[in-house]
Amino acid sequence: MAFDNINTHDNSIDSNMVSHQTDGLSGLGMDADISPSPLSYEDLTRILLVSTMRPSITCQKTTSRACGYIIRPEIRFPRFTGRVAQYLESLGLIPRELYAKPEEINRILSITRGMDEFVPNHEGLMLVRALNGRLKQPKNHQEVLEALQMIEDARLSEPS
Repeated sequence: MAFDNINTHDNSIDSNMVSHQTDGLSGLGMDADISPSPLSYEDLTRILLVSTMRPSITCQKTTSRACGYIIRPEIRFPRFTGRVAQYLESLGLIPRELYAKPEEINRILSITRGMDEFVPNHEGLMLVRALNGRLKQPKNHQEVLEALQMIEDARLSEPS
């Protein structure tokens, strides 16, 4: 059984329907200002903080460690301003340019929720989130290899 494209609806315009559709604007004219409310000082500071942070997993050769490497999640603030320092103090942190302790990183990461698009290094942010508290500083060569494998696994499991 074949169906033809048959339109049995009345296509006449109902004037009541048109007026109900325009009532949804609550009487606002086309030139009405419907812009969002301005951002607060705290919102702007949070955006500044998030946009200047540099989260990453550091893998650095060193003579200060027995294994020969520093491997850890870090968050840096290369353009450190007084405003950023005040905001970090409000989070209970001592203001500085580098954070590597898991509890400090967790406090900083808590303010990035919903603001990932403002973080310049999105891959670094995802890796720091995934490995903070899990990736321990290696003590020997075998632990270095395990740490590097953990980083690689986290990188591969990250959604693109």
